[in-house]
Amino acid sequence: YRSWHYHEKHVIPPNPIIAGHEGIQMTDVPTVFQLPGDETFYMSFIGFDGTGYLSFIAESSDLVQWTKFRLAMGYGEEGLFDHGGVVLGAYHYESYHIDAPRVLKKAND
Repeated sequence: YRSWHYHEKHVIPPNPIIAGHEGIQMTDVPTVFQLPGDETFYMSFIGFDGTGYLSFIAESSDLVQWTKFRLAMGYGEEGLFDHGGVVLGAYHYESYHIDAPRVLKKAND
């Protein structure tokens, strides 16, 4: 569908090597999107480190090779909303049509 095909290897491994977060044991909920005017694809995903959940971002130009893994949201201080870890959730896209690219909508548009 939309030129998708089966890729036999994980594009994000269950235990990716992310500097400063080498203890990630599992990944889940990959969400691919683009920013307005940017050809780069971005993927957010969550990682479990044995204690809680962290949100990460990676970049790709071909949807197969992902690089620049980095933390998007991690653990906050006790008593704050992000204490114990957080996950990125829903996104506001320019269009939700099934054939539309997943480009994030700019705020105040």
